[in-house]
Amino acid sequence: MDKSDYACQLRSVSSTCKMSESSWILDSGATSHVCCNRSYFKSLRPSVGRTVTVADERKMNVSGIGDINLHVDGNNVLLRNVLLVPKLKVNYFSVFRVTVANGKVIFDKRFARVL
Repeated sequence: MDKSDYACQLRSVSSTCKMSESSWILDSGATSHVCCNRSYFKSLRPSVGRTVTVADERKMNVSGIGDINLHVDGNNVLLRNVLLVPKLKVNYFSVFRVTVANGKVIFDKRFARVL
């Protein structure tokens, strides 16, 4: 695995979950994939003047847009047009973006699977 490929586990969030900047949250409310770590990007172009609004209505600056390779459940997943937001503490995997690309996300009691 090279520097532009990252393994991840998509997880649902609970109060007992310990999160870090390597964590990816499967977010059904996010309209874009969002990452907080510049080193995850295999390609990145600058973004000026763009912001994202997070759940508590705060606005955060987007410093770049690019592509990331993730390894999820043994599969390689290329995320395109991911927003780089360094002030976030975790990363967000957008259910909306998956479904727009004709993918599926199946939710169960204890897990979610991206197809």
